[in-house]
Parts: sequence; structure tokens; C-alpha cells
Amino acid sequence: MKAIIVYFSPSGGTKKIAQQIEESHKNIFEKIESVNLTHNESYWNSQQFRNNLFTIINEYDVLFVGSPVYAHHLHYNMCDFIKQLLPLDKIQFAIPFITFGGINSGEGLHDAEKLLRKAGRKVFAGIKINSEHCLSKRFNTDFNRGLPAETALPILTELSVKLSKLQKNHNISISDNNFLNYQKLPVRLRTKLLIGEKFWHKRMYPKQIFDYSKCNQCGLCEKKCPLLRIELQDGKPLIKANAKDCIHCGTCVFSCKTGGSYFDADMVKWEKLFIKATLGKGPLASNEEPKTKIYYAKTN
Repeated sequence: MKAIIVYFSPSGGTKKIAQQIEESHKNIFEKIESVNLTHNESYWNSQQFRNNLFTIINEYDVLFVGSPVYAHHLHYNMCDFIKQLLPLDKIQFAIPFITFGGINSGEGLHDAEKLLRKAGRKVFAGIKINSEHCLSKRFNTDFNRGLPAETALPILTELSVKLSKLQKNHNISISDNNFLNYQKLPVRLRTKLLIGEKFWHKRMYPKQIFDYSKCNQCGLCEKKCPLLRIELQDGKPLIKANAKDCIHCGTCVFSCKTGGSYFDADMVKWEKLFIKATLGKGPLASNEEPKTKIYYAKTN
């Protein structure tokens, strides 16, 4: 069997897990490789590259799909990726994995499961990993600092054992099609009815601003933006004319050492909301436990 890992990792947490998956499974598969869509100019700007990528993906027996959870959902760029998967003429098992900032994994895995099944894949397992929240880097808190580190290694080892057995029986039947629908009803309703990521990005989240009086023209914001939204003109960072929407990962803000890139918001207020959620209070918290877990579909 051959496996491919495709992931999007604006802040680096999902990338760490993708690397751990590749390392822990290199002796299980005859071939395993990964494709990082973050900062990937060919993927975002070349239709030919995307066509070739989706054709190549169909050559593999196992597809790992990695994404952070944003606003309680699988990141919409990864949703779009799954929707573009090509039809198959063979069995391909899929294993989505998500990283989230320790507050609420929301519907992330269930989003992936539904889309992957619709794309004709057999969803064998799903993994959620407790990680450092991207915005916490701007707050005075140690909540989840340094995660995921190696916290997922035990479940990845367990998964490698199950996948080694799977190689002997490609024709297994998966009977449980909603095994990643693990959230309690109030969380599911709130996530589906009240939280729309694209709407929040456009209407509720703070805008990213450049202060050229503080900019030292280092270009780090351009290099760090996961969607390649920023370009330098005469040394000054600007948003490209046809840029994709900002996803508020904060990498351009956190990479700026002079304060030349910042969020136009009351960050003290945002920090209070964040700290409240980490304590399991407020409308965003779910208090789900365990926060790092692997789920398996029922098989016959």
C-alpha cells in the first residue's frame, strides 16, 4: 500500500502532526509522502498543478488530509480541496486529522468525514489533536503553549498497527458513516447555526493593518502569509489585488518584530474572551475531553 499526506498548516501545528504521521508510518507503507499546501504558490495559482495533484492522489491507497479547525469547522480551503478530489476506480481509504486550539474541535472531523464520503473515499479513522491556539501568541497566557509537541505519538503508533493489518484486507466494509459526529447536541447546533467561518472573517474578525511608519521592510509578512496574499512594492507590504480572504492566522502579525503589521482591534478584549474560553466558560467553550483522540469506523 501507498499513502499520501496532504495538509494546510498556517501556524505550523498541523505540519508537525503531518511530519509525525510520515515518520511513524514509513515502515508500514511501501511509499509515503506529503504535500504541504501552505505557502504553495503552484497550488494556489496554477490550475495545471492542481489537476496534476488530484490525478496523482488517486494513485495512492490511503489519503491523509490535515487541517486546522477555524471557527469550529474544517478550514474552508481544505473543504474546497476535498471537494475537488477526482472519482476513483479503486478503493482509497481516507484519514482526516485536525489540530485545534484546545477550546473546541467543533465539527472539524465530521465536516471532513462527510466531504470525503461524498468524494467516494472510505473514511477509516479520524484524529483530533490538542494544539496551541494561533492567536494565543499575542496573549499573556501559557495555555497549550508548545503543543502539539509529541502528544499524538501514542495514537499514531496505534494507528500504524491497524493500518498494517488493513493491508491484508482492502475490501473491508465500513458500516458506521457518522462515527466522527462526536460532539454533544448543543455544540453541534451552535456550530452549524451560529458559526460560519467566512462570515466571521469578513464581518466580525479584526482587519489586518500595515503601519509603514514602523515597517523596516524585512519582508517577513510576505514570506509567512500561508495564502500568499501579501507582496512588496518599493519595499512596502501590500495586499494583492486578487488576494484570497484573510484567514486571521496571525502569522504576518506575529512575524513582525516592529509592530508594523497588526490587527485593528481591542486586543485586550479579545484576550479576555480567549482566557474565558480556556477556562471552559462563555459561548465558545465545549469542555470536551479527551482533547487528543483517534476515532475508528466500525468495520466488518
